[in-house]
Amino acid sequence: MGTIMRRYFSIILIIIMVFAMLPCVAYAETGTDKSGICGDSLTWELSDDGTLTISGSGPMYDYGIGALPPWWNNIISVTSVVIEDGVTNIGDYAFYGCDFTNIAIPNSIKTIGKNAFADNPDLTRIIFQGDLPALADTLFSEDMTLVAAYPQSNTTWTEAAQKNYGGTVAWYPIAEDGSLMGTCGDDLTWTFSNYMLTISGTGTMTDYSLENPAPWTALAAEVRDLTIESGVTSIGSYAFAGMYEMGFLSTSKTAPTLPETITAIGENAFSGCTSLVRMNFLGDLPTMADTIFSEDMTIELYYADGNATWTEEARKDYGGNVKWYRFDENRIDLEGSSSE
Repeated sequence: MGTIMRRYFSIILIIIMVFAMLPCVAYAETGTDKSGICGDSLTWELSDDGTLTISGSGPMYDYGIGALPPWWNNIISVTSVVIEDGVTNIGDYAFYGCDFTNIAIPNSIKTIGKNAFADNPDLTRIIFQGDLPALADTLFSEDMTLVAAYPQSNTTWTEAAQKNYGGTVAWYPIAEDGSLMGTCGDDLTWTFSNYMLTISGTGTMTDYSLENPAPWTALAAEVRDLTIESGVTSIGSYAFAGMYEMGFLSTSKTAPTLPETITAIGENAFSGCTSLVRMNFLGDLPTMADTIFSEDMTIELYYADGNATWTEEARKDYGGNVKWYRFDENRIDLEGSSSE
């Protein structure tokens, strides 16, 4: 069932339940349909562009199936939510059934109630800006898969706190510039921002597998570009497997380029990267596994003209459908396949 039909079905079902439980409804809205109160010292307002803003100080009321939040009558119009600093808790069922894609949780939030974000499968990113709040066991519903981020230097976000909370959640620290980040080798780090995944540092990358995927795997729908900086010496097994958007609309200048320091590429490193149509090698021929790509991939690989390490024997398909080309010292493509 499509998202829109599913949302209408949920609304109809809950309206029926509300009428059945009408005497239990609390915090009835007395203002207009587009603004009102949602706590003793909190107000809400829904703008014409679909932004629901919660402002004021103190806790939000708790809601439920029989006591819906006051913005429920306009729930289909809600496309984004802003919670201003000063709000101290997000009530039970506060944004249940809403349809927004991301939300920032301010430092002032101390608790988040049960099912606060449940039944919102379009929610893919939640950013916590402060300390770990007290979180209900079921913030999300089991059909939800999302990324949650917390401040890199904040020690309240222990490993034990990084749970699924009813959904499927991938947890990442976030840098001051807003980039998601982590490690991928003893001396390698990765960052992700504005569709770009960047690998930097020195030395070898960790080998991954289907059972132990790379830490950025949960970002597969967002990663469009890849930068591997000089100093990285290997690309681990399954490193970018399944990154199906990577290389989307890339050109000769923006296609992933492997630096001259790369000496090894592990098995299935780029398997499933079906949008990846070009990649450049700046240095010598690395040691490469027999299956770097997958059978459903057609890709052009470029290497420096005159580099004798790129022998005809080395120019294989590596599990995909590969066409080999050369570029000159100015990285201008040369006509014709290098294997001809």
